[in-house]
Amino acid sequence: LIHRWILHRLNLVTGEVKEAFESLRFDVAADRLYHFFWDEYADWYIEMVKQHLQAEGPDRDQARAVLFEVHDRTLRLLHPIIPFVTEELWQKLPRREADGQTICLAAYPQPRADGVDEASEAEIGLAQGVVTTIRTARAERTVKPSVRIKALLEGARPEQQRVLEAQKSYVQVLAGLSAFDFVAAAPSDEDVVTRVFGDLRVHILMPHTDRTAEIEKLRKQLDDKVREVGNLDQKLANESFVSRAPAHVVDGARSQREKLLLEQRKIEETLQDLGAR
Repeated sequence: LIHRWILHRLNLVTGEVKEAFESLRFDVAADRLYHFFWDEYADWYIEMVKQHLQAEGPDRDQARAVLFEVHDRTLRLLHPIIPFVTEELWQKLPRREADGQTICLAAYPQPRADGVDEASEAEIGLAQGVVTTIRTARAERTVKPSVRIKALLEGARPEQQRVLEAQKSYVQVLAGLSAFDFVAAAPSDEDVVTRVFGDLRVHILMPHTDRTAEIEKLRKQLDDKVREVGNLDQKLANESFVSRAPAHVVDGARSQREKLLLEQRKIEETLQDLGAR
């Protein structure tokens, strides 16, 4: 799945870079490539693929092949922007018969219609959201990366649970977990930090959790959601905005409002579970 995902993301950024160059927006092309290479390839894919590289046989071979493909195509995409650096790095890649003597003569990547894989993006996105939620909570509590903790996920639909079960090893490694399980209700432990991600509640078992401080933090989150919903309500009540803005912008505002309301309800439920008054 992670191989499908990174190739899908590379295909998308290839199309975005092509469009940016055709519009003479070299700044946009550079920005998209920077964020793809750093935020998606390095920060996520390389970290997830490490366990495959430690395996033996076809699993490792496939991981190495995808790493090569992404690295090669990204260097070619970057070449018009940073020619000398990309030439130097490209020369260090293993050579293939079809390769020329220089990256200058290599075919420039083009987006492919068969390279779209939205299912992989949705599934990896779910795992990334859970990992980011746990990482944020760890950082807020200054929990050292070497400390392994346990996380419990409440409210997962069957399809979400299937996806996360399949990616459990990635979630555990990237979030620094000793265990990751699904529950029907919030645990009663005193040392639980709860965070909301979409319609899910992530309960993170940490030592010495200050329940009062946790309630205050959730209340602040709730205040932020209420304020954002209020801003959207004001915007959607503006007849000028609704009638003049493009339809996709108005629909996006409505969808965002529904998402915020769902998150608001989850926070309110969590506060109730914690006994907040």
